[in-house]
Amino acid sequence: MVDNRRIAKNTMLLYIRMFCVLCINLYLSRVILSTLGVVDYGIYNVIAGVVSMFSFLTGSVGGAASRYLSIEIGLKNADGVRRNFSSLLLIFIVFGFTIILLGETAGLWFVENKLIIPTERMEAAGWLYQLTIAGAFVSMLQVPYTAILIAYEKMSVYAYIGIFDVLLKLLFVYLLGVIDFDKLILWGTFLTFGSLNVLLIYFVYVRRKYPESRFKFSKKEGNYRELLTYSGWDLLGCLSVVAQGQGINMVLNIFFGPIVNAARGIAYQVESAINQFTNNFLTAVKPQIFKAYAVGDIAGMMKLVVFSTKMSFILMYMLTLPLLLELPYVLNLWLGHYPEYTVTFTSLVLINNLLVVLRTPRGIIYHAMNKIKYTSTLFGVLYCMALPVSYGLCKIGYPPYIVFFSIIFINVLSEVMGLVVMKHYIGYSIRKYFFEVDFRSFLLVLFSTYPLWYIHEILNNSFLYLLINVVLSVSIISFISYWICLSKNEKEKTVLLIKHGLLYIKKRV
Repeated sequence: MVDNRRIAKNTMLLYIRMFCVLCINLYLSRVILSTLGVVDYGIYNVIAGVVSMFSFLTGSVGGAASRYLSIEIGLKNADGVRRNFSSLLLIFIVFGFTIILLGETAGLWFVENKLIIPTERMEAAGWLYQLTIAGAFVSMLQVPYTAILIAYEKMSVYAYIGIFDVLLKLLFVYLLGVIDFDKLILWGTFLTFGSLNVLLIYFVYVRRKYPESRFKFSKKEGNYRELLTYSGWDLLGCLSVVAQGQGINMVLNIFFGPIVNAARGIAYQVESAINQFTNNFLTAVKPQIFKAYAVGDIAGMMKLVVFSTKMSFILMYMLTLPLLLELPYVLNLWLGHYPEYTVTFTSLVLINNLLVVLRTPRGIIYHAMNKIKYTSTLFGVLYCMALPVSYGLCKIGYPPYIVFFSIIFINVLSEVMGLVVMKHYIGYSIRKYFFEVDFRSFLLVLFSTYPLWYIHEILNNSFLYLLINVVLSVSIISFISYWICLSKNEKEKTVLLIKHGLLYIKKRV
């Protein structure tokens, strides 16, 4: 049975977290760009990208952590939770040292020999790289602890720690401006120290709250094999996502230099901020999908997947459209001066995001059912295609924004293939799903874009008109979504979620 009340409560907690984190991060981005400068900011983004390419293990095993812990909790099997948590923690420790090994060999060679970094900044870039590897190791150890909090749907603690993390970064930015030292090295040091503090908080809280989180070595080989087999097939999917994102970041650096990396970094910061609105909702929904599958409620699971896909798209589009219309003004208001191509990159990334959000909830199904062997292989190959295509197009002289067109094309193919895969594994009608989700989402875009574009054209660029555009966008998209996108049952469910969420806020206030 899907717990709508819990979904509403957890969603509200995550949105409170998101609002605090988002506001501070927007300010941080402006200050960091101003303090580091465009070149150092670009170096920071490309170095972080190299390290993240070795962190793909986090995503694969992190998916296993969420899946196995949620199912054991749904079955009320405390021994299973303890066994899986201990196994996952040991696996992450091993993988953390693997990242260090890869980073200090292949990664270090790539940074020193292939990246385009000004000669006078190579030493600082080297220090930043080492600090970033250390931070990646620490962040990897956080995953089992965040996974068990989310599996137990303890979103309040997850939210509070997230707010503490971003407040700590705010302190670091202040210190960055007053301490007379190389800013790039100093920023890397602060981030690593911050990750260590967050890990300590997770460790202390989870150990005290959940006795099953205390590490106990298991000699049962089967448990490790099951987790690693599951993760192994998911590994290709995670690796392909990293290869597509950070691989293309490397391509941009090789052909166009760090300033273009800075523009790409800003574009993906905007994407990350927008994604939080949908990711928070899906974070609250994911344990319910896992638990519905665990008790055999397949119909309830699919209803939740369809509903969450629609809601995710609506939330994403509600933020994306006004931002696309006002993007130059918003970037100028936010950053002041920004690198060339930032507007174009950000626009294309946001459009691509609308395609990605349509398939994200379906991916949760395959993880719940442990049907990721062929899905990860298929979609992994598709995602990886964007990298050689982008390299080839840049090699023959196309401008840097061509890489984002290749990503969009690949994601269109992925959506089509996703419907076929869903039919194969679940037996859900492609036609029914297409008209329920994709077609209704298309109608939302069709009927809302022109009136909002027209309003934008008759308004001047100012903060007041920006607010007016946002309010009108939310209102118009909400109205059209309610009558076009949602079924009768989904309308009732939406109203209930809003009521439960408002009631929770009222109680807390």
